[in-house]
Amino acid sequence: MEHYLASDGVSILANIVYKKIKDKIIIGSFFGYEGHGDYADSVFLIEKDKIKLSINVYDFNKSLHPEIKKIEQFRVKFESKTNLGNISSKGKALKKSDDTEKFDTHWEYGTEDFDLSILKKLSKKWSLSIKW
Repeated sequence: MEHYLASDGVSILANIVYKKIKDKIIIGSFFGYEGHGDYADSVFLIEKDKIKLSINVYDFNKSLHPEIKKIEQFRVKFESKTNLGNISSKGKALKKSDDTEKFDTHWEYGTEDFDLSILKKLSKKWSLSIKW
C-alpha cells in the first residue's frame, strides 16, 4: 500500500492510500479538506487512466471489497476519531519521518513509491483546497 498525508499539524489537507491490484488497476481511498470547513472522502478506482470516484463501495466490483476495506482501515488510523478533519497522534508522528517534506504552512508525507501523478489525477476530480 502507498500512502500520502498532508497536514498543517492539526487538520488533514489530504490523506490518500492506494494499492495497485494489477498492472493497470489502482484502488484507493482518500479524505481531505475542500475548503469552507468542508471535508470529503471517497473510494477511487483508476483503470486505463480513467478515474471512478464513489462514496459507495458497492459501486465497485465485489472482488475489490476486501482490498477497499483494508485500505480504508489503514487510512483512518491517521484521522482523529473524535474531531472530523483533525489528524490523529499516529498521523502527527509522520511529521518526523525522513519521508516528510516541510513547508511554511504545512507538511507532506509520502511513502517512497507513492506516485505523485495519482495526486494530480485526483485533484482534477476532487475539489481539494490544495492542488498538485
